[in-house]
Formats: sequence, C-alpha cells, structure tokens
Amino acid sequence: MTSKRKNRGSKNLENLQVEKQTEDRSAPQTAMLNLIEDLRSDKAYIDNILKNMFGSLVVLNLDGVIQTINRATINTTGYAEEELIGKHISVLAAQPEKAIEILHKVQQEGSLHNHEVVYKRKDGGLSMMLINASLMSEAKTRGIVVVGIDITEREKIEEALQKSEEKYRELVENANSIILRSDTQGRITFFNEFAQNFFGYTEEEIVDKNLLETIVPKTETTGRDLAQMRKDLMLYPEKFKNNENENIRRNGERVWISWTNKAILDQHGNVTGILSVGNDITERKQAEEERKILIQELQQTLEELQEALAKVKTLSGLLPICASCKKIRDDSGYWKQIEAYIREHSDATFTHGICPECVKKLYPGLVIDDEE
Repeated sequence: MTSKRKNRGSKNLENLQVEKQTEDRSAPQTAMLNLIEDLRSDKAYIDNILKNMFGSLVVLNLDGVIQTINRATINTTGYAEEELIGKHISVLAAQPEKAIEILHKVQQEGSLHNHEVVYKRKDGGLSMMLINASLMSEAKTRGIVVVGIDITEREKIEEALQKSEEKYRELVENANSIILRSDTQGRITFFNEFAQNFFGYTEEEIVDKNLLETIVPKTETTGRDLAQMRKDLMLYPEKFKNNENENIRRNGERVWISWTNKAILDQHGNVTGILSVGNDITERKQAEEERKILIQELQQTLEELQEALAKVKTLSGLLPICASCKKIRDDSGYWKQIEAYIREHSDATFTHGICPECVKKLYPGLVIDDEE
C-alpha cells in the first residue's frame, strides 16, 4: 500500500514539473504571438491611414521604383495600383529629367520641402502638385517617401486672381481720377499714378504718410475742421459716401476735390480702411464762387437802378410832348393830356386856374388890372 502511494506521488510530481516546464516554454511564445498580432493590427491600422489619407503618397526604393501608392494617388493620376507598382517614378512626371533631379537631391540632402512639380495623368492631362519627400535611411527597407497635394485648382485660382489684379492695377493706374486707399489711422496705403502727378508726390514719398500731413489741410478756407471730418469718416463712412472738401498740393496750392468714399471691411464687418476716388472740381468751385459774386453785384446794381428809376419818376424824365397841344405820348403810343400823364406817373396832383394872357384871349371884354 505504501509503495503504491509513493509511486502515485512521484508520478503527480513529474506531471506538475512537465506542466510547469510547458507553461514556462509557452509564455514567451504567447507573448511573441501577441506582439506579432499587435504589430499586424498596427500595420493594418497604419496602412489604412496611409491608403485613405487626403494627400497623395508614393513610396519608392532608392532607384526610384514605385513600391506603394495610396488611393489619393490613384485618384489624382487616373492609374490603377497595378499599373504603377514596379514602375519608375518618371512615369508620373511631365518632365522625367526633373524627377531624376529630385531623386538625387533627396538622396543627397535627405529631404525636400514644398516643391512644386507637375504630374502627368493617365489621360494625358497635367496636375500641379506640391510635394515633400524624405529619405528613409534608418528603416529596414531603405527608400523615399513622397507626399503631395494637388494644387491645380489653387494654381488656376491664383493665376485668375493675378490676371484680375493686373487688369485692376492697369485700370487704376491709367484712370483719370485720384484713387487712394488709407487705413484707420489715416495713413496712405495706396496712391495711383494720377494722384501722384496731381498732388506732386512720388509713391515712395506719400505711402505710409498721413493724409493730414500731406494732401489734406487741417482746416478748410471755409473754416471747416477737416481733421475732425476725417475722424467722422472712419466712424460713419456712409455719411461721407459722397463728399466735397478742400485739399492741398505739395506746392501749397489749395484745390477742391469731389470724393466718393467706400469703407473696406474685414471678415467680421469691421472697418479696416477707406477706398477713395476723387475728381478735381476746383474750376467748378471757382465758377460757382464767381457766379455768386456776380449775382450779388447784379442784385446790388438792380437795387441801385430801382432807386434811380424811382427818382426819375418823381423828379424828371425825357417825355415826348406835342409842340402844339402839349399832349404826352405814353409807352403804349397813346397821346394823353399832360396832367393825366403826370398824375399817372408821379405823386403830383393838379389845381386848375387861368393865367392873365389866356383871360385876354378867351375873355377879351373882361378888364383885369395887370397889377392884380
């Protein structure tokens, strides 16, 4: 009995030892398997990111042969993955020699940043790409990673904007009007050629200078405070959409300008400056002032004439009178008795009597004492 128990105990001990040895051997293997599985998961995770990243991804070996591409590269170039893998990168280059130069540059310097290249698509079209390239020198597999974004549309927009700006600048520079732009502090930020010729300043002399120190006097000859007007313009630009004020040339000459002002707003609607277009109205202003003076002089002359006419009416005048009957011809051509005419044209009144000579003629039998 005792012997059997010993045999059983020794067998159990052996089994425990075998199990322990098995556990000891399987623990590293399990850990390794778990690590491999994690790495596989990480690789799949990273591959998924790279395949679906927004920018184009091309992985090359040191000879420039394509090893890996992502979905963005397929969409940009129009090639299928199997059409590019194993092909030289020059197949995508509009200028193959440029692709070779870039490869050599990356191999020598280790990287390339923000470089513009032109990809040739499968359909023969061209795409402008902005690329960054890095040399994988410490990786197990040495190679070059090229990441790029398609900037074709951006280039088209920039080109259109440049052309638009050139047309705008040509229009502004050749305009027969003063065109200037100023910031919120009144500093001039743009001054077209016409304005330079009109005011007598070069662009270098006037840009960044304050309006009040150059072309705008602090006070107008009318007495208006132009410094305050400028402040009000920044606060209430709509009130000064159309405005006339006195300006001053470099030689000190005062001129009148009719301005059209427009506020320049930022994305939040805040005023960042004023765009002003002006035309010289000095001659018109002078003509208006001369007309005003002439009207005043004519008014004064008219008053003097009316006063003189009133005096002539009551005191004297040149009257067409008949030498025989003594009737007077009025302005309408009618002949009137002298007393009727004078009564109508003056404040005089008449009393009637008869002189001695007329008595003798009319009443010869009536004796009148001459002394009486």
